[in-house]
Amino acid sequence: RSSAIWMVEFYAPWCGQCKKLQPEYARAASLASGVVKFGAVDCDAHTSLAKEFGISAFPTLKIFAENKYKPIDYQLERTAKGMAANLLKRLPSKHITRVTPQKEEAFMAKDPELPRVLLFTEKNVTAPLYKALSLEFKKRAVLGEVRVKKDKALAAKYGVDEFPTILSVHSEKMRKYDGEIKLEAIVQWLEQALPESLQKKTPTTSSTSAKSRKPGAKSTTSSKSTTGSEATTGAKSATSPKSTTGSKATTGAK
Repeated sequence: RSSAIWMVEFYAPWCGQCKKLQPEYARAASLASGVVKFGAVDCDAHTSLAKEFGISAFPTLKIFAENKYKPIDYQLERTAKGMAANLLKRLPSKHITRVTPQKEEAFMAKDPELPRVLLFTEKNVTAPLYKALSLEFKKRAVLGEVRVKKDKALAAKYGVDEFPTILSVHSEKMRKYDGEIKLEAIVQWLEQALPESLQKKTPTTSSTSAKSRKPGAKSTTSSKSTTGSEATTGAKSATSPKSTTGSKATTGAK
């Protein structure tokens, strides 16, 4: 089951309002850049899913947050920026520890069998990308955040002088991430740093992309993959350290 935060559109191919929403919905997925996920269910093709979630009007949007068994009806603005920004706000920060010189020892001692992950950032708030990473590795790694404007001593201790920087620490070994600041790339890197017993085995599932889904076309979304596989559109720069989406839907980890 996917750990990501999802928005799922329940639509019918013949529905005029669904066709009208589709371009904005695709742009919302693009703005979110995979940090949160967007999917779609053809309710004509999957009547059992429509019945399970009580769908009686089209399009219906539901948010599947941490508790996938209790989806939330989305009833706010349906612009691309509005949908992306509101879904990003659903990302929790409770799985991330704010690490200071006074709290470092306790942070490093917590769940000693798990790897530590440290983000050194100049931001004063936790970035959506790092919140999404914390969901992906919940119970598999211990994530912390060092805000270097206030805690420069920790950056110096770990030899960090560029920001953002992500480190993993496990079994007395420290690794520095030097790839793109994009969720998928960081996830792949961190999976390799995990002991084999903690690595996630990703099943192959089918899904309908928010970008590729066209009302009137047959859906390929299976009843098991609505909230369990990725259905994003792959925006080019929304997770770049210096880029934003032009709205509050900023996803970078800087």
